[in-house]
Amino acid sequence: MNVQTVITSSFSKVLWSPINVVADINNTCNLNCIMCHPQLVKLQDQIWSLEKFKIVLERFKPRSVVLGASGEPLLNRDLKYMTNYSKKKGCKNILSTNGVTLNQNLDWIVKTVDVLKLSLDASTESTYRVIRRNPGFYKILNCVKGLNSPRVRFEFVVMSKNYKEMESFIDLAYFSGAEYVFFRVLNPDGLPQKIVEDLTCVPLLRKEINKAFIRAKILKVKTNLGDLLKNVKYIEKRYRNKPIQDDRRKHVCLLPWVQLYVSVNGECGHCCNLTEMGSVSVGNIFKGDDVWNGEKMRNMRKLFSTRKNYDIFKECSVCEYLSFSRLLLWTRLIPTWVGG
Repeated sequence: MNVQTVITSSFSKVLWSPINVVADINNTCNLNCIMCHPQLVKLQDQIWSLEKFKIVLERFKPRSVVLGASGEPLLNRDLKYMTNYSKKKGCKNILSTNGVTLNQNLDWIVKTVDVLKLSLDASTESTYRVIRRNPGFYKILNCVKGLNSPRVRFEFVVMSKNYKEMESFIDLAYFSGAEYVFFRVLNPDGLPQKIVEDLTCVPLLRKEINKAFIRAKILKVKTNLGDLLKNVKYIEKRYRNKPIQDDRRKHVCLLPWVQLYVSVNGECGHCCNLTEMGSVSVGNIFKGDDVWNGEKMRNMRKLFSTRKNYDIFKECSVCEYLSFSRLLLWTRLIPTWVGG
């Protein structure tokens, strides 16, 4: 048994607060992207008020907060007040947006946001239109090009419609001044089988990841492609819709010890990929539940400390685990929080 396992198994209850909080402040969106779940399920529109945001921030006082998860956060009219409040409390703000209304909000974003996570999913306007069904590709890029603040991170969900643009996406990020590029594995849960079969038909994925990895090295663009290459055999199985049996038994992911995800209705977990579907909630913060050290979260930490999460959650097998060394890196890089 290694040191990491001994420590994590001894701390199912922790004395510290989450370093990072992911706040899903609304589930409304102004796009109809081909890979998103909300377009396929009729959801009741839910939007946080500033007061709800204050409840979360005051309870945990995190070092950083990610604003946005299931919806487009710029549609929340209280967002600029949230970032201003958070900034005054000494918390770093990370805004996760599709950028469609970026030009209307740049004034306050520049003043209160530390990191801008921009979801584009394409290096060309034609592909962007296919995936995001929006004509504003160049309008968004013009908003971020030359920005000194906030720091910009480009995001790209890998699927059949865009995987051949992974390498050119590195070029786009480089010439746009983005500090980091994050490639996400498609999460097909909740999508109709016909759409899943279409979007996961990626026959040359390993080759495209390698090409993008080399290009990023040449241009010195920071990415998570190294992590994808480590997990490429699991990722390929995910895209081929094959069962994943993970053999990384020695690795413990530390996310349940350092991060809290709060969904739009207040249900909590440690990871948005697992909590959004509602199957691993550890309680509801707006109902007064102990979501950080309650029985459900302690059991989740025990599950992760024994690495059984790899058997239960297939998402864990296509994601790079958060080790102690990576946690130290994240801590130094906050507010970038590049792994999440």
